[in-house]
Amino acid sequence: MMIRAGTPTVRAEVLATELDDMKNLGDTLVHRYWSSTRFVVRPWRWLTASIDNATLWYGPNRAFELRFLNPMKLSFVTRADDSLPDNQKSIVAGSVRIGLPRHVALQGSLMIQGISSGFLSGGCCDRVPSRLGLMGLIDFPAGHGVAARAWGSVVTRWAYRSTEPESAVMLRGVGLGQNFADYLELGVSASLVPRPMITLSPELVFLEQGEGDLRLVNQPLPDYGPTIFGGVIERTLRLGLTGRAQLLRRVDLDFDAALHFVSNKDHVSGASDTRFVGQVKGAFRFGGPVHLP
Repeated sequence: MMIRAGTPTVRAEVLATELDDMKNLGDTLVHRYWSSTRFVVRPWRWLTASIDNATLWYGPNRAFELRFLNPMKLSFVTRADDSLPDNQKSIVAGSVRIGLPRHVALQGSLMIQGISSGFLSGGCCDRVPSRLGLMGLIDFPAGHGVAARAWGSVVTRWAYRSTEPESAVMLRGVGLGQNFADYLELGVSASLVPRPMITLSPELVFLEQGEGDLRLVNQPLPDYGPTIFGGVIERTLRLGLTGRAQLLRRVDLDFDAALHFVSNKDHVSGASDTRFVGQVKGAFRFGGPVHLP
């Protein structure tokens, strides 16, 4: 169920859905539900900002409740104030987009799942290293008919992890946020139209991937290790080219091809690999106006 209401300046979005059931460590079947809220403000044409809150509700006897749609009851702060008896996990995020002159745009987002006790002075929260995600990008023109983008994103090692299987931020083994953790990615790309009906997008991407896996249960440990990049770091350099060609009025051809240069493949020190990856897809569009009598 999704509800969106507001004006072009301010709007609220609420989503609630049922996730797959999972068994806890005691082999009891647990029902799980996911709800998320987003408040978006656009006070000026050049500025858009949002505050997001997502909550995983779970329990052996849990069922869908309309209060999941109440954005004022979904944060970990209001749960503590209301002494709610059910179990839940909250993720807070925010994003901003700033439009600058000459068609330049800046975007950034921050996700917070947990703050470690050593992250802030005075201590807070828990002993697990901070579980954060950060993304930033810039769009800018790079010449006549060429649009360019540069971006970077990082997700810490323990992000999306949980101490119990039933509180994992996943649906059937796929992450509800990023599907990966413990990585740093930097990239640049461009988009151009060399000929009518043909779009090409070359890209260069560098990826560092640690051994942190959001699908593993976060067991209590005396030492959780680094906040990011656990184990052997796998590094990948991608030289890619994507594109689309409109062959006919309703027929498109999409392709994606790249060379991957991998070091420490599969997190094995000294192992390296160079491989080509690619795919080609075709699409046929149909539809048109319907005239009712």
